[in-house]
Amino acid sequence: MSRLKTLGTYALIVIAFFFFSTFAADVILNNSYNNLSENTDITKSEEGLNVETIEVKANKRQGSFTGKVVNTSSSTIAKKYIRVRAYDGDILLQTRYMTVNDIAPGESREFTTKFTADGIDNYKVDFTDEAPIERTFIDDAIDKVKEFINENKGFKTIDVGEYNIPDWAWVVSAGIVLYAIPSGAIWFII
Repeated sequence: MSRLKTLGTYALIVIAFFFFSTFAADVILNNSYNNLSENTDITKSEEGLNVETIEVKANKRQGSFTGKVVNTSSSTIAKKYIRVRAYDGDILLQTRYMTVNDIAPGESREFTTKFTADGIDNYKVDFTDEAPIERTFIDDAIDKVKEFINENKGFKTIDVGEYNIPDWAWVVSAGIVLYAIPSGAIWFII
């Protein structure tokens, strides 16, 4: 009976620690954000788009900008980009672009963007007609492979008979390949 009582005590301690740590982490995270509504510079577009801030905050590691774009003109705006830039003093840290398509007169839309930069202390918001295409190194690698295939008019088969590879090397390489395949996956190949 004492073991069951001890187990119950441990279970209650674990549950209490879970609730305390969750509550403490939530309080610490929410208190670490600074309100940056006063440090936000918003430029109104020439076509009549305006951004109103809803929640603008940042801490030492990240930030978020939640706003509402409103069409104050008398015509529908087909396409425009909202550019939100995060700064540390005068140093540009990150830029985010949001697309606004077919926004009618008087219509408003909310948007949120998150930043993963250290030390954000102000934001600048404006509008542009174009947004840069964001490419990663994976996109560049895929383009290089496509270029290689196009230059060589496709893949060429390799004639292994050209190379003087001994039979024992073929057996060892086949063993290495089979060893590297995860267990159970070999049945999908056969």
